[in-house]
Amino acid sequence: HYAVHLGEDPTAIYFDINSPYREKEIAAIESLEIPVAIKKVDLIMPEDRITPTEQIIRGRNFILAALGAYFGNEVWLGALYGEIHNHMPDKSNKFKDDFNAIAEYVYHAYAARLVYPFEHMTKTEVVSWALENGITPERLMRTNTCYDPVEQRCGRCSTCFKRWTAMINNGIEEEYPIEPHESEAAQSLLSAYQSAIGENDFSHYGKKRIEETKTALGKIGIKGVL
Repeated sequence: HYAVHLGEDPTAIYFDINSPYREKEIAAIESLEIPVAIKKVDLIMPEDRITPTEQIIRGRNFILAALGAYFGNEVWLGALYGEIHNHMPDKSNKFKDDFNAIAEYVYHAYAARLVYPFEHMTKTEVVSWALENGITPERLMRTNTCYDPVEQRCGRCSTCFKRWTAMINNGIEEEYPIEPHESEAAQSLLSAYQSAIGENDFSHYGKKRIEETKTALGKIGIKGVL
C-alpha cells in the first residue's frame, strides 16, 4: 500500500521458508486485499537453525533479500525506527550496506538495492498512516505479527506487546489470551526501556519508541512505569 501510494509498481512476494508460523502468515496474506501480486517460493529451513525462544529465524532477512533481488530494482525491508542497530545484525545499516555491495558484485547490472522505507517510522506511525490512507481497522487486525506457531495473537511474545502498543495508540483494541503488557516479554522490554532512560542511551531502543510505549500504557491507566 505504501509503495503504491508513492507511485511505485511493486511486487509483494511471500517466500515460504518453512517457518513455524508459516500457516498463519499464508492465511493472513490470503485474507487481506493486497493490491499487488503474491509469489511463493518454497524453501526448507532446518529446524535446528530456528531459535526456540520466540521462534526467531537467524539471517532470515538475508535469505529474503537475496531472493527478492531477482524480482525488481529495489528490495524493501520493513525495518522500523528503533529496530535498525547492530543488536539485530540483519536489520542494521551495516547489513544494508554490505548486502548492497554484494548484490552489486554478484548481480552486476541487474543488482537490486536493499532499502528501509520505514526507517523513520515507528509501528504506531505505520498504523496511523494505514488508517489515514483508507486501510480499515478490521484489515489491520487480520495481519500477522505474532511468533506463536498456532495462536493468531498469543499476548506472550515481544511482538504482541509492540503490536498492542501501536494498536492502542491508534484506538484499536484486539483480544489476547493474556494482556500483552503483563507478559514476561513486555516486562523484559520495559526493564530495558528503563535502563535506556536511566543511562540516556537510546542507541538500541529509540526514544520515540519508548515514549509511544509510555503513551499506550497511560491510555489504560498505567503511569510511572517509564
